[in-house]
Amino acid sequence: MKRSMILAVLCATPFVAAGCGGDDDNQALSYEDTGARISEVCASLDEVGTDLNGEPANDAPILGEAAAEFGEAINEVRDLEVDEELESARDAFVANGEQQLAVIEEAQEIAETGDKKAYRQKLEEGQSLNAESNRVANELGATDCID
Repeated sequence: MKRSMILAVLCATPFVAAGCGGDDDNQALSYEDTGARISEVCASLDEVGTDLNGEPANDAPILGEAAAEFGEAINEVRDLEVDEELESARDAFVANGEQQLAVIEEAQEIAETGDKKAYRQKLEEGQSLNAESNRVANELGATDCID
């Protein structure tokens, strides 16, 4: 299985990194700042899952760590104080990330059983989520989140 397929579920996950919200005076982030912050979050996940190789025994513990980091990234994006016009896109990005996180967690559980076929099938389920993540990341100006 290609590493890129496995990483697509993790990396595309939309999320990814960013500061933790608006300025101290609670002003919403501009479009540019929103894109930059979310891109930072995504960039923080660049190294996550790089040791995945498609073998359940190898991947199960890596996916456990990836899920934790991915969950933190989702929360960072959720907590961003964005302009009102970007709220629905940010929320869609977060919802997509939560769906991708569920796939990662389910893939880890399957990998722990050693069922290679079921494991790969679960990872493939994340591909459509990746496409949606790319679309919303583009809408938010988070270019580092697009693959």
